[in-house]
Amino acid sequence: LGNISVDYGVEYEPVGNSYMCVYGWTRDPLIEFYIVESWGSWRPPGAPVSLGTVTVDGGTYDIYKTTRYEQPSIDGTQTFDQYWSVRQSKPQGEGKKIEGTISVSKHFDAWKKCGLELGNMYEVALTIEGYQSSGKATVYKNELNAGGTYAEATDIEVTVDNDAIKKMEGAVETGTPEAVGFFDISFEEGAQGWIPRGGSLVTVDKENASDGAQSLFVSGRTDNWNGAAIMLSSDTYKAGEAYSFRAKVMQKSGSDVTMKMTMQYNLDGEKYDEVALATAKNGEWLTLENPAYTIPEGAENLQLYLESPDSLTDFYIDEVSGAEKSA
Repeated sequence: LGNISVDYGVEYEPVGNSYMCVYGWTRDPLIEFYIVESWGSWRPPGAPVSLGTVTVDGGTYDIYKTTRYEQPSIDGTQTFDQYWSVRQSKPQGEGKKIEGTISVSKHFDAWKKCGLELGNMYEVALTIEGYQSSGKATVYKNELNAGGTYAEATDIEVTVDNDAIKKMEGAVETGTPEAVGFFDISFEEGAQGWIPRGGSLVTVDKENASDGAQSLFVSGRTDNWNGAAIMLSSDTYKAGEAYSFRAKVMQKSGSDVTMKMTMQYNLDGEKYDEVALATAKNGEWLTLENPAYTIPEGAENLQLYLESPDSLTDFYIDEVSGAEKSA
C-alpha cells in the first residue's frame, strides 16, 4: 500500500465512552489496530503496560498490545491481538474542532520496534467509536493517502520499554482458551485455562500461595471489572441447574476490600450474576464460595471471573474449583 497517512478534520463532541481514531485489520496474523487521536470519558485501551512510545505528527503516543478472546472479527469469532497507539494528551483545536495528520505507516514502524508485527492489510479507516454513550461528530475532512513506496521512517522518535515487553512475555499466553468442565486448580501447572479480563495482566506467581508453590497474580487493573476469568463448558454446566464454585483470594492493598466471584453469560445480551461476595483483609487468604449457584435458564457462553468491585487492587487467586453442588 505504500506510505499510508490520513489528513483529518473533525468536529468532535463525545459524551461518555468514545474515541476518534484510525482503525483497521490485517490478516496472517489476524490483528485489529487503533491509532487514537482523541477520546471522551475513558482513555483506551485500559491495558496495564505500555510497551513504549512514539513521537510523531506533533504528539507522543503510548503503545499497547491487548488480546480479545473469542470475539467477533473480520473472520468470524476468533481470539486475536489488538495493537494500539494512543496520544498521551488530546490534540488542541478551535472549539470542538480538531485537525491534523495521522502518519499510519510510521505507527506501524514504531509497533514493529516493540515486537508487534502486522500481517496483510485488510482495512484502514478514519473511525469514530462509541460505547454506551452519546454525543456527536462531524467529519469535514478525511483524506486517505496510500501511494508511492515507503521506506522505514527516520523522522520519528521511538522509545521501547524492554522491561514492559519482558513483563508481557511472562503473562498468561494468548490463544483460544478451552471451555472447561469440572475443575480443581491450584496453578502448580500454570494458568490452566484462566485468562485476563479487561485490561488486567495475569501471571503465575511463585512467591504467594495458599497451598502448594504457586498462585495466579492479577495486576494492572484499570477498572473494577478487570480481573481473571475461565470459560465453562456447556456440556458440563447446564442452564437451570446448580453447581458449587470456590476460590481462595488474597490482596495486599493495605486495607480491607471487597472481593467478588461473578458469572457472565449471554441471555438477550450480556448478563452478570453475583456468585459469591466477601470482604478480604489485607494480606490474608479469603475463601469465596457458593455451594449451590444456579445457572439461569437459557444462559449461554458462561464465564466465571473474579474481580474487586470497589477497588483497583492487585490480587492473588488459588485453589479454585467448579463442581457438582454440595449435598
